[in-house]
Amino acid sequence: MKSIINVDVPSFYQSGYKVLSWIIEELTENGLTSSVQMDSTSDKEEIQEAIKDHIDNIITAIQENGDIMDYEVKLSFNDVKDGQKNEFREAFYEHYTGKNTI
Repeated sequence: MKSIINVDVPSFYQSGYKVLSWIIEELTENGLTSSVQMDSTSDKEEIQEAIKDHIDNIITAIQENGDIMDYEVKLSFNDVKDGQKNEFREAFYEHYTGKNTI
């Protein structure tokens, strides 16, 4: 079954880069969606470093879960300014598409 990892970008900006909330959603066999919300934390103050920390935390959590093999990552930008959207996307994809992938 394919899972969707929804990354809540507003949580990142609202916390001053310290928290990035994300949800794993899976379609169950009976057609219902199950979801688990998780939070990544970072003590970094620079956006690039904070996002790198958060991506590393998400990767670790997925690897520890072990049963997530097929997934898609979606970024949620509700209530985020356009400049922040671009800033986050650039930093996220720089680390996400580098040697680390979620």
